[in-house]
Amino acid sequence: MVSAEYASVLDGVSVPRIIWFGDWRHVRSAVESVKKGWPRIVVLQQYSTDGWPQSRVTDSFIKEMYRIAGKLPLFGRLPLTFDRRSPERESALVACLSTALPIILLATSGISSPFPYGKDLIDLLERTFPDVLVLDMDCIHGERIYDLLALFERVACLITVDSALLHLAQAIPQLPVVDLIADHPSAWHGSPAYAGQRLRVRYRDYPKRAAEIVAAARACLRSAPALGGRSAPTRCCTPKLGA
Repeated sequence: MVSAEYASVLDGVSVPRIIWFGDWRHVRSAVESVKKGWPRIVVLQQYSTDGWPQSRVTDSFIKEMYRIAGKLPLFGRLPLTFDRRSPERESALVACLSTALPIILLATSGISSPFPYGKDLIDLLERTFPDVLVLDMDCIHGERIYDLLALFERVACLITVDSALLHLAQAIPQLPVVDLIADHPSAWHGSPAYAGQRLRVRYRDYPKRAAEIVAAARACLRSAPALGGRSAPTRCCTPKLGA
């Protein structure tokens, strides 16, 4: 079962699902809506506003979902596969990005886990890498979130806060990722380490570890494959790419 608000994510995978049209935070109500039709219901979601219990046996809410599913030993070992990607939508999205410069994708906005140093990080990267396109993911809007995989396949690295893009990046194992991990209200609310991550920095540690982020980005740029010749854009933030 998936909330209608997020159901479009699963348009990219061949998985049957039931759509819940109520509030995604009302887990108890969602369970009650299907209780009579299913003999066994396993609730993975670790957040609710209607009193559904939360467990904290592992060190992260992500691992907790694997544990509840009885699959904790498989964490980090299963591929994330979108087998229903749209070449047409992806081509339109990539066509809007015309540059011969190497690209760093930067995501500093988050709703559930806001990062307080976003502007500082953008300014730092733009000052440090004047010959690199630092592309703010807030300016990119694909029809489906998984359309962004086309960009992930074409950039030097992704620097992202603890958000959906961090998890989506696991679909492109070769993508170098620098992670800014949530630590509020507790470390358990932050995402765990994934394979292929180059650096993990807790939000509270950003001021003293900003230089490490720059160093990790520089290393990614050195090893990035050539993207081919394209004309350079006039701005580092292209509004509503692919909208």
